Amino acid sequence: MFSMPRPNAEAAHASRFTDKFHRCIGHVQPSMHKYGYPKGTDYAICTTSIGYKGSYTPAAQSRAKKRRTQEKLGVSYDYSSTQVNLPPELAAKVAKLAAKIPDHHLAKDGRENDPHVTVKYGLHTQNPRDVSRLVSSAKPPRVTLGRTSIFPGGPDKDYDVVKIDVDSPELHSLNATLSDGLPHTDTYPVYKPHVTVAYVKKGLGTQYAGRRDLDGASVRASHLTFSPTKGPRVHIPLRGA
Repeated sequence: MFSMPRPNAEAAHASRFTDKFHRCIGHVQPSMHKYGYPKGTDYAICTTSIGYKGSYTPAAQSRAKKRRTQEKLGVSYDYSSTQVNLPPELAAKVAKLAAKIPDHHLAKDGRENDPHVTVKYGLHTQNPRDVSRLVSSAKPPRVTLGRTSIFPGGPDKDYDVVKIDVDSPELHSLNATLSDGLPHTDTYPVYKPHVTVAYVKKGLGTQYAGRRDLDGASVRASHLTFSPTKGPRVHIPLRGA
């Protein structure tokens, strides 16, 4: 069975986590063992669940460290973003799928360590209240996963993105609401909801397309996560009927 490595530095850091982390481990660990998830999946899911930025590849660790430094120093990203985070049980299944991709096929950014569905990227606002006033009364979206597919690397990219397609009319509605209600810059003109699995070397992505490991898996998201151009993320509850 594939064994996900647990870096010593992160294992040591786990001893300083809050009770919330340990409660999460106690909740998900039995399921991880029962259904044969890779070793360390419980750790990966719970650290992500409580907002820990650790990871299992050097490249992803570097990305996380860069974000923490940017948040601390107030360095800005280009745009703000909103996303729906997958619950721990489903995120664990995405991690298991990503673990099936051999390391030598991975591009620099490696496996995704924060499974989510982007709702709207390119927002100009840094104020979560601007987003909340538009979406807080929205119905929590039903998110249904489909087959894997890819975003092939363009002329200026040296990687393909392996992703899981997402079916969700409510996510399209939220995307339209934010697009219509807030100033933004569209870096991708057509909204294609998806969950990123991993970044692989250019030309290798096609062999990972069409998988049905999580086809039909469905959850209802209870909140939207707002990531400003700088600073910490903010969770916005969706309270519509």
